[in-house]
Amino acid sequence: MKFSIAPGEVNVYPVGIGRDLRGWWLGTQARQVTIRRIRRSVGRRVAECEWHALKCYLNGYLAEPGDEVSQAGLRRCGRGWTKRQALRSLRRRMRKAGVLAP
Repeated sequence: MKFSIAPGEVNVYPVGIGRDLRGWWLGTQARQVTIRRIRRSVGRRVAECEWHALKCYLNGYLAEPGDEVSQAGLRRCGRGWTKRQALRSLRRRMRKAGVLAP
């Protein structure tokens, strides 16, 4: 069964550094907390040589398809620095899996 992506069928949300940067625009105190949180997260992963975890932390957004699409054979999410890039990545993965109509 082939699907097309409709806006309500895909969840796009910030993860990793994208989630931590949301507090950047809230004010000076929130900005200081944001900087500390990012430094702590990156520093801990580097100190423990968790390179894969660091790479995952540096994702900005994830795009997950709805339940019906993921049951049709799609196993991975779209990811990217922006919402648009995450959606593009998801579309590319869906076409490659044969789930999305061209």
